[in-house]
Amino acid sequence: MTILENERSFPSLQHILGTVDKNERSFHSLRVPVSHSPAADTRRQHVLAAARRCFLDNGFHATSMQDILREAQMSPGNLYRYFPGKDAIVLAIVEATLADVTAAFEQTLLDEPPPLLEALTEILRAIERLDDDEGTPRLAIQIWGEALRNPAMASLFAEAITPVRQWFAQLVEAHQHRGLTSGQVPPEHLANVLLGAIHGFIVQRALLKLDAASYAEGLRGLFAVPAGPPNDASGTS
Repeated sequence: MTILENERSFPSLQHILGTVDKNERSFHSLRVPVSHSPAADTRRQHVLAAARRCFLDNGFHATSMQDILREAQMSPGNLYRYFPGKDAIVLAIVEATLADVTAAFEQTLLDEPPPLLEALTEILRAIERLDDDEGTPRLAIQIWGEALRNPAMASLFAEAITPVRQWFAQLVEAHQHRGLTSGQVPPEHLANVLLGAIHGFIVQRALLKLDAASYAEGLRGLFAVPAGPPNDASGTS
């Protein structure tokens, strides 16, 4: 199959997600079976919303079960019907947060590869909306910090980021074929840089409330810089 044929069948992130194995052994005992009862699902979401507010205010470690119970206005017996403990609540929040960030990438996906700057700008805008609605960037930073000391959390993060990195690499490869990006650098290396740009925005959004528009403008400026040194006007070496 030629590269051009690959472009016509450019894979969606959802397709790539389906090819990534899920390693759930570390947290298997903490996962809560999904209830088919709408009422139970509503109560679980109520608990998670309360826990999210607590984690945003105090962090994972400083938040106690009593804090969550108080915020959710539930008795221990009632809450434990939906979650066996704080670790299970943290896991559910982590999975939901990583899913939110991944969804920010999915919103930019088309059957044909979008322009790099357009894709990055749309992702930045989606993350900005997530911050306004859910405080997702602040939770993402907490997850990254926890992943440094918690192998299971690190595994969840790796699972979430792997398909996104693969999609970026294939997006870069399509642009290399069109001559829009340097073909001398492996697509995977450029994909890591693009991910770093997104992660950098998440950090600055969480800590400095940086806006997506100014960050995207900065990226446009970087993309406009020539890839090599300027030609010598005198023609001498």
